[in-house]
Amino acid sequence: MGLPDAELADPTSISGSLRCSGLEMQPEQLMPSLIVQNLLDELMVRCKHLALGCIWQGCLQDRCEHERGCLVLANHAFLEENQQLRAENQRLKAENQKLREVNLENQQDLSKISTQLRQLQVPDNRVNIFCKNFSGRTYVFQVSLNEKVAELKQCISKKFDLEPELFKVMYRLRPLPENSVLKAQGLQSESEVSVCITSQMKTLAQLSPAKDKRP
Repeated sequence: MGLPDAELADPTSISGSLRCSGLEMQPEQLMPSLIVQNLLDELMVRCKHLALGCIWQGCLQDRCEHERGCLVLANHAFLEENQQLRAENQRLKAENQKLREVNLENQQDLSKISTQLRQLQVPDNRVNIFCKNFSGRTYVFQVSLNEKVAELKQCISKKFDLEPELFKVMYRLRPLPENSVLKAQGLQSESEVSVCITSQMKTLAQLSPAKDKRP
């Protein structure tokens, strides 16, 4: 039979043997009963990895040592690692196959380019001049170095669908005089020229600082 609520509210009404002493106890002072401890140590238990297939059964005090070296757990970890390695191997095989396909495509492209180059063999009196359009695509023009810049400009005009008076042919960042000969401007076989819109050249000229005029 318990104490009434009024007495529970008054600490002085509780027996001294039932009160907390307020003293701090160390873990080693809380010694369990030896009989109970012996019974627990001898308790027959199974490995906690029973679900993985471990059939070990023994005393509770021996379970920790067994689980540290449980072969079933080690084998399970090995199988998981092996499965991961197999998946990685499959991924690498797929990547390798992609690289082989890309390499095959590159070889086919090189073969096509080689064939095209053989078909575009330049006669002794003509050379290849390279020029990029505004989208970045490079075109090859076969001309004679004894021709004038105006003739090359006409070829570029037809290929790029651009009126000749709207652009200048540039070589090494300078416009080429239309009445000059290509050879005289330093062009050689496989030289690269570019196209500059005339209006852009005027804008650049206006933006460039004026030269100092000295008497």
